[in-house]
Amino acid sequence: MSEVEVPLKPLGREDIQKLEAVLLLGTVSRKDVIEKMRSADPKDRITWIDSLAVAAGALAREKKPEWPSHA
Repeated sequence: MSEVEVPLKPLGREDIQKLEAVLLLGTVSRKDVIEKMRSADPKDRITWIDSLAVAAGALAREKKPEWPSHA
């Protein structure tokens, strides 16, 4: 398996997509999340995973304001 660099401050579309994927996979692979998905109603699982994907996308696209330096 090859390593993929995932920037925490994505600059382009490809970087944003990589960060979204890592955030989503990191979340759904957590033990507590897996247990909640197993116990959830099957109809609700897809909505729940879709919501996680939307949240991951929002986090990956989040822009922090840059404050002027007081040098």
